[in-house]
Amino acid sequence: MRSIPQLTLVPGGRADVGRIGDVSVTVAEPGDPAIRGATVVYEEDTHLVLSAPPILPAVRGDPIRILEDVRVTEPCHVGTIVARPRELLAIVHDLSAVPTTRDEWIRPTIVRALAIAEERRLPRLVFQPLGAVHGRVSTAAAVTRILAAVAERSLAHLRSVAIVVDPADRVEAEAALGRWLARVEGR
Repeated sequence: MRSIPQLTLVPGGRADVGRIGDVSVTVAEPGDPAIRGATVVYEEDTHLVLSAPPILPAVRGDPIRILEDVRVTEPCHVGTIVARPRELLAIVHDLSAVPTTRDEWIRPTIVRALAIAEERRLPRLVFQPLGAVHGRVSTAAAVTRILAAVAERSLAHLRSVAIVVDPADRVEAEAALGRWLARVEGR
């Protein structure tokens, strides 16, 4: 009789996919077909500079008036979400602060993004690793924060959460997901 081989996760192989209640959780890369069409939670700052396009479109009008409008624009508050139709901007950076992001700003934005997903009855949500894209938070810590927030909430509509990372950070993100699932599931 043949013995059954022991299987292990190969770093850099297929993402470790797990479940938190009824929610599937996974790590993905930009452009992954599994995340197309989902609402994305982007890392952002209080003045919405980080999501601004690198080349601004031509603006018509009086330059003095345009500059005055920009000057009086109120910044968003850290720890909040700016909701748009297919994206949620997580305000986790204040570019006038050092460091620009803090844990106490990141956690509420994750919780609020999940609440908005429930309000909108979204089946899928994709997170950037908040605090790790433009800040000094490790990808592993960002992944763990998102997973913990999903585990702490009762989610009736959300069925899938993906954390989208650069290819260079995928192994670290998958390892964090695997460790978290193993700890929670007692593997």
